Amino acid sequence: LFLSNKESMILLTLILDLALQFFIPKKNLIKYDLISKQDKAIEDRIYDLLTFNPNLMFEVPNNQELFLKAREKLTKKLIFDYVSSNKKIEFVTFYFNAKSSKNSITNNFIFPDAADFLTLLHLTIVFKKINEIYEPGANLFIGVECNFFHKFATQDLRTTSEMTDILMRFKTIIETMIKTKTFIYLYDVYEETSFFKKDFLSTIELEKFDFLSNENALDELKKSANYYYNFVIEQSYFPSEEAAHNFCIFHSLYAIGYSEAIRKIKNVDRGLFKNYNEKILINPRFFEDSHSDNDHNEIFLPLLPGSFTFSFNMLTLKMRSNKWHQITYEDIIEHQYKEFFVQDLAYPFLFTEKRFVGDGQ
Repeated sequence: LFLSNKESMILLTLILDLALQFFIPKKNLIKYDLISKQDKAIEDRIYDLLTFNPNLMFEVPNNQELFLKAREKLTKKLIFDYVSSNKKIEFVTFYFNAKSSKNSITNNFIFPDAADFLTLLHLTIVFKKINEIYEPGANLFIGVECNFFHKFATQDLRTTSEMTDILMRFKTIIETMIKTKTFIYLYDVYEETSFFKKDFLSTIELEKFDFLSNENALDELKKSANYYYNFVIEQSYFPSEEAAHNFCIFHSLYAIGYSEAIRKIKNVDRGLFKNYNEKILINPRFFEDSHSDNDHNEIFLPLLPGSFTFSFNMLTLKMRSNKWHQITYEDIIEHQYKEFFVQDLAYPFLFTEKRFVGDGQ
């Protein structure tokens, strides 16, 4: 079969469209267009795109909508400040890490999978639509944290570097799928902070000290450490239960210092932190006591509305209903879900209900 160049392009477009609809059904894709074409002010349409829940995930009770509603006024004001000045809007966030190493949760399938792909796909579509309706444009800069926290993920730097590379490949594939220019930029936080590593690490230590001076610090630290102990680390990796608990406390305190130190970084002349203090900081991690730092343009947005905040901590199932669901390895064994591999990835990209995929496919 010989195809002309035009016929080849039509076939490629069809294949890409089918691939896209595997992740987001056509009826859901149309909604991005409908939002961007609403009869509303630009800043309202931008806000609606940023907070749009594409209804891809299996519904799990959460307080995301209430959380967003409580902060809607502040978020819209920050967007309006850019729109009224006809300035490019630049957002920055910090996300993506190794999955839980806990055997019952991931069985050591710790690399980026369909949940991370879906997150990047949704964000790429959102920013493509924003750039279609807002001429100065908008970009999102994402600091990938895999390498920075490789020790806390109990992984070597080579492994977490491979994770970072896979995320970069995901982004390139997605841009081809939806035929868009680059509006999402991924940076390695480990590399980007290396240019001022001494000052950054010193700031983390100062922030840890400041945190411990708070009245409720120990209760908050214990709560965070218990989360890591129960849902992230594999206890058998450590020589004793006490060692595992101490590791979780140390990591929790370090992560708190890191999250505050990130806000204190000043502009640098390159990369992720270029014009950093003029960018809108997106905090994708939702807690009841989450707050905005008045010294930084900070908003709270889930990067994939409808999913768990820490979606990368579990494995990803595509249900027969075409919904996506976050599950544990114990769930996979119990229900005999089927592994689904894709080319060049040596681990399951997702899991499916057994009857969804025929044998040998």
